Amino acid sequence: MKNLFYTFMFLGMVTFSCSDEENPNLPEPFQACGVDNVFELPWIAAGIEDLEKSDIGKKYSSLHSAQYGSQTVFYFGSCCPYCSMVPPSLYDCGGNKLGKFGTEGIDWEEITNFEVIWKSSENECIFD
Repeated sequence: MKNLFYTFMFLGMVTFSCSDEENPNLPEPFQACGVDNVFELPWIAAGIEDLEKSDIGKKYSSLHSAQYGSQTVFYFGSCCPYCSMVPPSLYDCGGNKLGKFGTEGIDWEEITNFEVIWKSSENECIFD
């Protein structure tokens, strides 16, 4: 009888612990920059990993894509309500910094098609 109990208990644990997703915290693939999934680009993966290591990063961080001229660009954003903020830096597909919004030659009006492509694991931001 004990063996039967343990068998059912094991099967129950296996059934309820399985998931179709390997890691549910991974973002959906986003195609840009000539790759099927920009989250596999080393500089984006490293940026996300760094943000997820801090409490503020986990709660308030996001990654956005946009169009700057003819190229796809990215920037990490934050909606931290009590943090001192500077304008975000804009990066090209290779992770090269193009400048900061509103300064360093980057005009807000030149950036179009903003899209949130990743939100941190415990994100509290409201995106419209």
